[in-house]
Amino acid sequence: MAENLSTINYPVIYTPQEVISIFREQLRTPAKVVVLEGIYYQNPRSGNYGGYFYDVLRGQNDTFEIRVIVLLAIREKLSSGTLVQLAGTISKEVRNQSIIELQFHVTRYEVIQKDIVTDQQQQLLQLLLEKSSSGYRNVDSLLESILFRNDRPRVALVFASGSITDVDFQRGLEAASSHIDFVKHDVSFAQISRFMEKIVALDKEQYNVLAVVRGGGSGINEVFNTPELIRSLIKLNTPLICGVGHPEEKPFIGKIADKDLGTPSLLGVYFKDLVNRVLEQREKSRAVLVEQVKKQYQERILSAEKQNKELQDKFAALSKNHEDNQKIHTEQMRLSEIRNKELQDKITVINKNSEEQIKAMQKQYETTNRQLKIYEDQAKSFNENISKMQQTNNELQKSLSKLNAQNTQAAKDLAEAKAYAAQLEQQLKQSKKGCLGIVATIICFAGLICSVVMLVL
Repeated sequence: MAENLSTINYPVIYTPQEVISIFREQLRTPAKVVVLEGIYYQNPRSGNYGGYFYDVLRGQNDTFEIRVIVLLAIREKLSSGTLVQLAGTISKEVRNQSIIELQFHVTRYEVIQKDIVTDQQQQLLQLLLEKSSSGYRNVDSLLESILFRNDRPRVALVFASGSITDVDFQRGLEAASSHIDFVKHDVSFAQISRFMEKIVALDKEQYNVLAVVRGGGSGINEVFNTPELIRSLIKLNTPLICGVGHPEEKPFIGKIADKDLGTPSLLGVYFKDLVNRVLEQREKSRAVLVEQVKKQYQERILSAEKQNKELQDKFAALSKNHEDNQKIHTEQMRLSEIRNKELQDKITVINKNSEEQIKAMQKQYETTNRQLKIYEDQAKSFNENISKMQQTNNELQKSLSKLNAQNTQAAKDLAEAKAYAAQLEQQLKQSKKGCLGIVATIICFAGLICSVVMLVL
């Protein structure tokens, strides 16, 4: 098991950001205006950040450069490739990968000489800026990670046709070939177009790294300082390594390569050292891993023994509890049997009572059916009587209607008789006729009244 770092007595533990910040503060920059001289190059990829642009000032006789922050008003009066003196102040900025970058804030300028570099040099420097902006691939980390997991990296070696490889370079390849797959390709470097086509074609194949190998001598700058070639190389998707030229030669391809070894000999040594370094790290890691596994195994054995003892104690306690539980279970079973017998007896009694109740219910059901039959007969007779009464009522209604009509006629005749009697009485008053006539009239009137009365009755 890995040792807990918190148990080790370190003086102070820092984070990467803290370390970078501490060393940044140790870099002392002059707290005054300073003047720098060099060749000024405008960065085409720099945007306008609040009226400021991020350009580059490069040394006239070396490859060192510093980022310069230029106001738009000053930038419009300067052009790339101009030897200038810039006045301003220096500041520090922290970048990724533990980089502390110095920046120069331009406040004044003076042009010393215009067009101090050729068009080709300006193109190359422009391409270098593009490569710097896109970033360099970490070839060491890439190859080490592949080798560390026991895989074989595929490396394309691009040689000049008919060239003789360096002895040291060849020895380095032979030492590393047991862990790296090297594939050699020959092409004419003098024919730039064919060289570019070959590089672009290899970039599409499944290589982890492309390596350009060539010794020094005449024609090296004519090939590897060509802007067209450099432009195609900075667009490669595959990381680029180069071992080109002699130690005193500095072809431009080395500036845009992801890793520059300088010479073929150093390139061969690089591959050999890379393999040896990874193998050594793997052995150390394996030894550390074995020790960790061994320690973990021992700790697991001790833990297992402790757990085994605890389990045995628990088993003994469980065995004792089991005996007690067995006794309790036996007693519970006995009580359960007694309760079960009592329940069976109750069920028997309930069943017997249920049979008697069922018989009584059946008898009551039969009695109810007989009563229901009597009710049905009574209801039928009642319905028949109702029907007869309805018929009698209808006949009475008819008779009543007939009597009403007769009464109406009698009332009419009575009214007429009263009118006639009134008329006769009037005549009696006006005319005093003979008694016989009056008696006759009264007799007639009395007979009429009797007729009416009889009719009413």
